[in-house]
Amino acid sequence: MEPKWRTGPADAILVLDGRFLLRRRLRDRWDVALAVDGEPTDAADRLAYAASDPRAVASIVVDLADPVHPRRGTAGGAGIEEGPADEAWAEAAGTRRDGD
Repeated sequence: MEPKWRTGPADAILVLDGRFLLRRRLRDRWDVALAVDGEPTDAADRLAYAASDPRAVASIVVDLADPVHPRRGTAGGAGIEEGPADEAWAEAAGTRRDGD
């Protein structure tokens, strides 16, 4: 079976999910990288975290300690100062300031 290639519209958003997508050789390929906060739970997670903790390189970290009320965690690229990670979070959350 041969796959059919399709081109999406200019405003399309491609979402990829995978444990190893924030490894050193791939992490610069993404415009925004989201990581879920939590400790590694199995052998594959431990392997991924041993190479590089995805929370340290993500633009946005989501803390799911309380899954009913997810909140912004601490990302390697986000901090107290506003920057690209903060803008990405605001846009994803739909809370961008007026004028942005």
